[in-house]
Order: sequence, then structure tokens, then C-alpha cells
Amino acid sequence: ICTICDAPFARGQDVVVVGDDDFAAERVIQLAEYANHVIMITRKKKLSVNATVIGYLNSLSNAELITAHAVTEVIGDGSRVTGVRLRNLEQGTERTIPVSTVYLNSVYKPDSTLVKGQVPTDGEGYILRLTDSQQSYIPGIFACGAVTNKPNKAGP
Repeated sequence: ICTICDAPFARGQDVVVVGDDDFAAERVIQLAEYANHVIMITRKKKLSVNATVIGYLNSLSNAELITAHAVTEVIGDGSRVTGVRLRNLEQGTERTIPVSTVYLNSVYKPDSTLVKGQVPTDGEGYILRLTDSQQSYIPGIFACGAVTNKPNKAGP
């Protein structure tokens, strides 16, 4: 998903971004320029976001942060998204928020089990590559796609 590309389609809509990191926060900032209301939902009580990005988030009048909640369901009418159901992780209560778009940024894990123990990976399972190359650290072994790069990152 390319938020910069998709943001104009959010014009006048209420949207949700699920995540707690800089990448999710940057999506909120990009969408806020177009959307009526942007809600960032995180399972954590506190964001894992740098201070500069927090400053930008706090300056947005149409952005809202909901912490300690999980999206339990994306609701639709068969042809489009109409809302999300949230569960408060501290109180166990649930509520529904009407939205037209959902951006999911959390729970990403690369599936590099096929090469486990054969090709070097980092602590999260991303295949390590030579800079600016699809070449892994094993000659003749190349890697591409989601197992090579952390979301929104380039290089090894």
C-alpha cells in the first residue's frame, strides 16, 4: 500500500491506521492532508515513535490516537469497508467506529523459514543482503520482496 498514492482517495473520509511505529505515524500525517478524520489505533499504551513525528501528530487537528485497543473486525457491506470493531485491552469493552478505509501496519513478520540456517537473517527473520543488491551474503543466493526489507526501509 502506498499511502502517498492512496491518500487523495481518502479525501473527505474517515480512515483508520493500525500500528504504533514511525511508519504508521507517517501514514497518519500523509492521510491527514486529505481525510476528514484519521484515527491511529495501537495495542500499546505508548507509541514507538520519535519525538519529531509525535510533534507533527500532535499538531494535526483531524487526527486522533486510540491506545491500548485492538481491531477485532473490519466491518463491511459486501462491497466496501464501513467500520472497525475495537476491543479495549485494559477493560475488555468493545465499540464500533464508522470508517471507510483501514491501513494495517502491525503484525508484520517475514516468512524466511525456507532458508533458516542456510542464509543469514537479522533477529526478526529478514534476509540480509549486500547493499543495493538482491544478493544475499551467500554467493549465488538472491532474495527479493518482503523477506528482504523491513517495511518502508531499503537495503540490508
